[in-house]
Amino acid sequence: MSSQTPPLRRVLRRGRRRLGSFFGGPPPPLYYSRRYALDLPAVAHDARRGERILAFLDSAGLLPGDSPRAAEPASFHDLCRVHRFEYLESLNRPGALLKIIGLSVSDEAIERVLEGQRAMVGGTIEAARNALEDDGIAINLGGGLHHAFADRGERFCAYNDVAVAVAVLRDEGFAGKILVVDLDLHDGDGTRSLFAADDSVHTVSIHNKTTPGIYAVEATVVELPYEVNDAAYLAAIQEHLPPVAVRFGADLIFYLAGCDPAADDELGNWKVSGEGLLARDRLVLETTHRC
Repeated sequence: MSSQTPPLRRVLRRGRRRLGSFFGGPPPPLYYSRRYALDLPAVAHDARRGERILAFLDSAGLLPGDSPRAAEPASFHDLCRVHRFEYLESLNRPGALLKIIGLSVSDEAIERVLEGQRAMVGGTIEAARNALEDDGIAINLGGGLHHAFADRGERFCAYNDVAVAVAVLRDEGFAGKILVVDLDLHDGDGTRSLFAADDSVHTVSIHNKTTPGIYAVEATVVELPYEVNDAAYLAAIQEHLPPVAVRFGADLIFYLAGCDPAADDELGNWKVSGEGLLARDRLVLETTHRC
């Protein structure tokens, strides 16, 4: 090791100090369930991503003592707040997931997918509750199921976790404004459709291709259709997010920190580096922290 390179332990201690100063205290709580690990054949998806994140944070000394907190599956009643009853019932029929995940799977796999995504919805609900109660930040290591509409699921998303969480919070009495910052590579079309007529929820989606015909009274839709690098990506976020955050004045913010803008993503066409994604996350947190 070069004498110019700080020892690993020193770097990790520095990381802990930076996290503590940024969040104004200990690292935020994390929600996770083993049900999130949806290992399906022919699907470009890292089923162990959540476990890898937890293992890294633990080895770096950055994992809060009470984490991960258990993410229990959302109830059918809560799912019905957003999704039509007939659609939810149809998910139990043979072949129901073919249009959603793009391949035929066994009944056992269908059950695992639906239970796993229900757990992700539950994790988002609990993280949102925690953020409101503590007036801080909480993280769900699953979810971001932004292609689920009221009457159908698409592109691996059976349920829309953010929309269900918002509906649950509304029922529990929260009436504040909500900002959804969606930085997945793909258009957050399902989420935008579910809040199309709701001026108390503003959705921001910066993506590679806009789904046509889906509009909302409060939405920022930004398409970057080419091979986007760090500079172009960060410039787009800097141009569009701060003005919305200031004008809208949200009381609660959901951030979908998609990893698929990364240059090594199997399905994406952007060229954002790991350093670029880290800069993106810092930019989002710093911008929304001032709201």
